Amino acid sequence: MNKLNNIVLGLDPAIKNFGYCVYDADSNVSIENGILDCTINKIDDGHPDQVLAFTNRIMDLISTHGISLITAERFQARGVTLDIQIECINQMLGIISLCAVNLGVKYKFVYASHWKNEVNKKLKTLGCFLIDPKNKRAKTETGINVYKNIRCTPHELDAALIASYGAEYVNANKEYYKSIVSMNSIEKLVRSIELATTGKLNKKIINWI
Repeated sequence: MNKLNNIVLGLDPAIKNFGYCVYDADSNVSIENGILDCTINKIDDGHPDQVLAFTNRIMDLISTHGISLITAERFQARGVTLDIQIECINQMLGIISLCAVNLGVKYKFVYASHWKNEVNKKLKTLGCFLIDPKNKRAKTETGINVYKNIRCTPHELDAALIASYGAEYVNANKEYYKSIVSMNSIEKLVRSIELATTGKLNKKIINWI
C-alpha cells in the first residue's frame, strides 16, 4: 500500500445499515462516513438498477478519495438469516472486489470475530470494550462501552475500526493500529467520525474520557 496515501475504505456490509468509512490511517481520522443508501436488497425487478447504483457508489468512493485499500467485513449468518440477505450481501462483496481489481486497489475481507476480538483485546487494556448494548454480555463487562459513547450509528464506528484493522494487517505492523493505542486516540477517532458523518447525530456530546 502506498505510504504516501494511506486512505482506507472500511465497509460493514448489510442490506439496510451498510456502514462505510473513508479512513486516513496516518492521521487516525475519518474523512467521510455514513450509511450507504444504495445497497442491493432484491433479486427480482429492480435488481439491475440496484447493481448499477451500488457499483457506481463504490467506484465513486474509491476515485474521489484515492483509496489505496478496501477492508470489508465478511458476511456471517447470525440467528434467523433470510436467503435474500445472504445472496445480496455476497453480491455486494463480489462487486466490491471487482471494483478494486479494476481500479488496481488492494482489498481484504475479514471475519467480524477476527477484527472485533483484536479490537477488544486492545480496548481492554484501556478500560474499554466494544459490545452491542443489547447483548447480555455488555452488562457483565466493566469499563466504557464505546458503542454507547458515539453520537452516530454503530455501523459507522465498525466501518472505521474495520478500516484501521485493515491498515494494520496490510502494513504488518502492530504499532500501526493507531485508533486504539490510548484513550485520546479512541476519542480522536470517535469525534472525527461524528464530524465526518453524512447522517444525523442523535445524542448530545458526551465527555466520557
